[in-house]
Amino acid sequence: MTLSKLKISEQKYRELVENANCMIVKLDTSGNIIFFNEFAQHFLGFKDIKINEKIILSTIYSNTDSNERNISDFVKNLLHNPEKYDNNLSEIIKKDGVRCWIAWTNKLLLDSQGKITGILSIGHDITDQKIVEEKLLAIINFLPDATFVIDIEGKVIAWNYAIEEITGVKAENIIGMGNYEYSLALYNKREPIFIDYALRPDLDISNRYTNYKQEGNSIIGETYNTFLNPNGIYLWGKASSLFDANGNIIGAIESFRDITHLKNEKP
Repeated sequence: MTLSKLKISEQKYRELVENANCMIVKLDTSGNIIFFNEFAQHFLGFKDIKINEKIILSTIYSNTDSNERNISDFVKNLLHNPEKYDNNLSEIIKKDGVRCWIAWTNKLLLDSQGKITGILSIGHDITDQKIVEEKLLAIINFLPDATFVIDIEGKVIAWNYAIEEITGVKAENIIGMGNYEYSLALYNKREPIFIDYALRPDLDISNRYTNYKQEGNSIIGETYNTFLNPNGIYLWGKASSLFDANGNIIGAIESFRDITHLKNEKP
């Protein structure tokens, strides 16, 4: 590549980075911020200043010892286990004191010999989404039916009071857990259940559920459970897909209730 073409390529790259509608941040291997793009400067409240990692870190992480240790630990963990930290959420504080939530995508930067030279993080403001989620979770918590929510990766993101009561599993002990942890809490087995069918309609659930039917993006059915109660209880449940503003599936929600008394009333 000629020198002129290289300069043109670098200029286009810089324009792309500077005009991106997201925060682009570069950290060194010690966790110091050595670059952030124009969008990040405006978003955080810094304009036309020489980058100073202490100022930026104090703005993003509240300038507390505990938070600075957290970013140090985060960088250390990312360098040793990058796959686990491809994506993460953080609550940051802008220069004007406003708190907001950022969804980060992280990637290790390597030199020509494959040595790690730093971390590239791309952040999107999801504060509005987070506010909606928190309001939704507050509503879910007070629903009378046992209710839980999983994301597209099958991790539990909501576990209400009613399901805590029926399973004996507290929300703080299951939120963020994947690998069918919710199925383990409900059936003592790690396997796909009703809520998974809402994400993957190709699943066969005939061995566990009866009288089930599809209603739009929801599925309704019954099951008999001897794990939650050794005497056996009948559960009626409904699971539905959850979508974002663009119509993409982002998770699923399931609610169920004990209908044993209704079954016993039948002649």
